[in-house]
Amino acid sequence: MSAASFCPNCYYPNPGEYCPQCGQYQAERRITVRKLIAEFLDDVLGVNARLPRTLKLLMFKPGRLTTDYFEGRIQQYISPFRLYLLSSILFFALFSMAQSSAVNIKRAAEEAREEIAQDSVKLRRIRATTGRGTHVGVRFDPTDTTNWLLNPEVNLLFPPLTHAAEKRLKEFGQYGEIEGTQRLIRAVFAQLPTVVFALLPLYAFLLWLFFRRQRRYYVEHFIFALHLHAFAFLAMLPGPFFDLPWWPAWFASIGDVASTIIFMWVIIYIFMALRRVYGQGKLITGAKYFLLWCLYGLYLVAGILISGVLAVTIG
Repeated sequence: MSAASFCPNCYYPNPGEYCPQCGQYQAERRITVRKLIAEFLDDVLGVNARLPRTLKLLMFKPGRLTTDYFEGRIQQYISPFRLYLLSSILFFALFSMAQSSAVNIKRAAEEAREEIAQDSVKLRRIRATTGRGTHVGVRFDPTDTTNWLLNPEVNLLFPPLTHAAEKRLKEFGQYGEIEGTQRLIRAVFAQLPTVVFALLPLYAFLLWLFFRRQRRYYVEHFIFALHLHAFAFLAMLPGPFFDLPWWPAWFASIGDVASTIIFMWVIIYIFMALRRVYGQGKLITGAKYFLLWCLYGLYLVAGILISGVLAVTIG
């Protein structure tokens, strides 16, 4: 590209590649589709030349991206928030696409009927029990061939929430059992990104609690939490990809093996990242890591339940 004699934005003479007065990049004047998409990704998500460097460290150097950030090497990488946003959008979009398909709904129904025939148990039941056996949650009987959405047994403890949930489920039921269940699943998954993001401060608090002797600010633990979640989202992307509705059944079976391998890699990766960022021994890191998994697992279960409640109450 030949150097422009002046900046087209502020008319600074001989600006070079970047104008020293206004900072505008002296690109070609003609706009192509490729350039337009690249500018959009750069402006909205910060996806540019920093993306390959960021992904290389994030995916294959556990904890290195976080330690570089702590040491002031910031400009050459995508910011933690943008990285989290990009990875979560990709993951939840693909996950929702895979899980809400009619093919998967029908496959799940067939598997449930086979399980019932073999084991004589009732599947697809979401419930909790209080001390006197009071049913709390949303309950239905998979042996019932009627549309369960039209007559659910709902008890969310608070009458306004219960009535809202019953009304919402019956609205889904008007589309039929298959389509209504699809809409319900999409509604639940629509709430998950917000709920998971809301759990980030809690996970960062756990990191601060377990590694408070490192004398790091809470926000540093929060940045580490963003990096760990971004890695997990990107690492688990092949899982929902293998489960997309247009793949044959044997391809989904390969996906089960791949998902298991990826899950093991995520477990090992987080342990290595904790070791690099906090610099503690294997035993003490392993013990803290186990407690983190247990507590955060409870957080995730609570988050999924909250997503379900939000889906059937506020939509």
